Amino acid sequence: MRRSNSSRKVYRHTANAGGDFLGYDVTFLDSIVTGDETWLHHCTPETMQDSMTWKHPSSPVEKKFKVMRSAKKIMGTVFWDSRGLLLFETLQPKETINAARYCQTLDKLREAICRKRPGQLTNGVILQHDNATPHTARVTQGWLEKYG
Repeated sequence: MRRSNSSRKVYRHTANAGGDFLGYDVTFLDSIVTGDETWLHHCTPETMQDSMTWKHPSSPVEKKFKVMRSAKKIMGTVFWDSRGLLLFETLQPKETINAARYCQTLDKLREAICRKRPGQLTNGVILQHDNATPHTARVTQGWLEKYG
């Protein structure tokens, strides 16, 4: 389902409830699946034991360097709904998301929903993700039309 259609559906639900969320259709909220990507920085901080060195009391103090983020980072993709985590996936170092790769991730998401939330796909799922290029590409839109 397209994002604008989802927004209209949310608006209709809130408008019909008269702004009173007590009468809100909770099953609608359960059908929303949110996804996002982020960079995960790889950092292995030194322990206190590792940083200890033997030295003579009169020797100069060793200079400590500030721990900085490593140049190593990987892309992580996460999907969740109102009940918790559905899928967390990391890519190989230096690999980024393109439309074909995002469709593979969506295939894994379908499997995760079937496994963790049986029956939810038949009830309908509203996928909420940002408008990054891989999410709006023709290949991805075709996948969403076919399975969404």
